[in-house]
Amino acid sequence: MSDPLFSIIIPTFQSEQTIHSCISSVLDQTFEDFEVIVQDGHSSDRTVEIVNSFGDSRIKLVSEKDLGVYDAMNRALERVTGMWILFLGSDDVLFELSTLEALSGILLQSEADILYGNVIMSGNSHWIEDGAIYRGETDIATLFEQNLSHQAILYRKRIFEDDLRFKLDYPICADYDLNLRCFARYRTTYTPLIISVFATGGMSTRYVDERFEAEKWENILHYFGGNLRKPEFLRHKGIIKKTGKELLKKGKYSAGLSAFFIYLYFKALKILKRQ
Repeated sequence: MSDPLFSIIIPTFQSEQTIHSCISSVLDQTFEDFEVIVQDGHSSDRTVEIVNSFGDSRIKLVSEKDLGVYDAMNRALERVTGMWILFLGSDDVLFELSTLEALSGILLQSEADILYGNVIMSGNSHWIEDGAIYRGETDIATLFEQNLSHQAILYRKRIFEDDLRFKLDYPICADYDLNLRCFARYRTTYTPLIISVFATGGMSTRYVDERFEAEKWENILHYFGGNLRKPEFLRHKGIIKKTGKELLKKGKYSAGLSAFFIYLYFKALKILKRQ
């Protein structure tokens, strides 16, 4: 039997209230060439019982203690066989019954490594309203300001074969960090499709990942390097200068000087534009 086109990874922990709807939204798809990998964090409620109740051979379940949602997703990545990987939260659902079928038509003709679309929000949050669509085509300069929803991103399996994983140092924003690395390294493309319904109220919509925020621009400088010398990144020259100063104070002279060279390039570019 050939490998499936899709691997749907669903990390769970105490998810008995939502996991049935989540898995049903996948199993009921009109396109059936997929596997579902449920990585459970050793739940003590009925999560495992509910997953097993489907009796579908396409579901692969492992229940074991983990270090959180990103550790669970890293563990699941070791077991995927599909060509394209989609991560769903246990309280999320695929948008329509034809979602995977629509995506398959795009992916089978695509040379990209990453395809992203949109999500529709379920529930109000301090930063977005119920029913809003998030977020449309996004350039990299805008990605530096706000993350995409990983429930709207499909990744080729091969990009994870180079040890690319979620960094557990970032308990809330490891997906943001992963996306920054991916957009720096790999070919990406956008589709206007709504891929999933994203349930607000999770940790990423309620808390701040302080370590990630503190290290974000240092990481961006590391991931993108000289590729930051493009006009579209001009609006970020202030934070690049600030990061360069902070790096020099930490004794990270090479990275700090690189940041200043990028900043000076932008200053020169701005002067030339005025002439």
